[in-house]
Amino acid sequence: MKKKEEMKVKVDVEEPKDKKEETAEKLPKPTVKELQQNNKLTIPFNRQQLADFLAVDRSAMSGELSKMQADGLIRYKKNNFELLQK
Repeated sequence: MKKKEEMKVKVDVEEPKDKKEETAEKLPKPTVKELQQNNKLTIPFNRQQLADFLAVDRSAMSGELSKMQADGLIRYKKNNFELLQK
């Protein structure tokens, strides 16, 4: 009896990136710098795009933003946000 030869196949699989690294790569650098300098931020997304980017439901995200504004943590209009000092 002949022995069956094993066939070995090498498959290159790309390792998944760290989630934080992946998210940081998506953030526009001028936006982050703008926030650090004056507590104001203009994001390049509408509400639906922001919810998709954050992987959350749009209505739930909008509700949380409204609560944060009512609590005096942020002020926002459309895609312009300001972090308020407490």
